[in-house]
Amino acid sequence: MSAFPYLHHGALDPESFGKVDCIWIGFRSDVPEGAREAIEAGCPAALAGFFRWADRLFYAETPGDVYAPMVSEEFGGAGYAVSATGAAAFSAAVAAWVATIDAAHPIAFVIGPGWSTDEDDRAREGRAAIPGEIVPWLEAFLDAHPELEDEAEEDDHGRAPIDRFFLSTIVQHLEADDHPPALAARIAALAARIEGDGEASDDF
Repeated sequence: MSAFPYLHHGALDPESFGKVDCIWIGFRSDVPEGAREAIEAGCPAALAGFFRWADRLFYAETPGDVYAPMVSEEFGGAGYAVSATGAAAFSAAVAAWVATIDAAHPIAFVIGPGWSTDEDDRAREGRAAIPGEIVPWLEAFLDAHPELEDEAEEDDHGRAPIDRFFLSTIVQHLEADDHPPALAARIAALAARIEGDGEASDDF
């Protein structure tokens, strides 16, 4: 797996499992439409409910309010109480899927799901890359996609294009109380560009 920024890498905190979660994957170049189904097919079941795509950005979300129970059933735990071993096993499954994707379509960054029990070096490196890699990538993405819809409709298979409402959720993963003022202002400006007159979703 190449050295792209990977926020929340490592064993996820069992307390981070709730009803719904998601993962964002940004790519270094466009992913052909014909290659996207294979990426979706490998997605761990607890994140494989709804898919959204742009040319080089992918989003996957839980199929309903069943995230923790699905992880518990497949990896370990009971209902909404995901065990520590179950959380670690699920985290490893997500990382293995991400590595498979990266081998075929080089990844620029990964964000989600959840949060780590104790951020490992990879997660810390990912957070350090927010100002130099992730924010510039998103700024360039917005420059290249001024036509993004506010809210795109899903098809019968739970697929839809990336829209501004869903893109607004990614900013929440970049915010932190200890950011330097210049970075905090840049992230706020990014959020304003995404949201327009709307507000960011607080679902994730």
